[in-house]
Amino acid sequence: MASIHDNHYENCKLSIVFDTKAVADGLNRKSGQKVRTPPLMLENETLRNVTGITGTYFDFKKCNIQSSAFIAGKETGLIRLQGGKVSDCSILYEADGPDVDVRIAGLEGLPIESGPGLKRKKSTP
Repeated sequence: MASIHDNHYENCKLSIVFDTKAVADGLNRKSGQKVRTPPLMLENETLRNVTGITGTYFDFKKCNIQSSAFIAGKETGLIRLQGGKVSDCSILYEADGPDVDVRIAGLEGLPIESGPGLKRKKSTP
């Protein structure tokens, strides 16, 4: 797993995208089974007024996220928020896309979740 840490993002948009064209990992899969690239972890990051956090996987650990909006779009498969602080934040689930594995634990505050694709949310411990 790759990680980014100890950065500050303010008044911007952030896109975290992986494709399925990564180097083969040598694992045998059943016919039709999708390859999932491990998520990029963002740790000890500070986000303020990030108006659109988009991408395939969101994995934030011990981050301070304020006045920011996650968008679970047509490519989003994971939202993991562990530890840290969240204030005045939201997660918008767009109508189209895969199930979204949502793992939220140990946060001070919670994002407001909404959108036509809220049924895509599949919470796991």
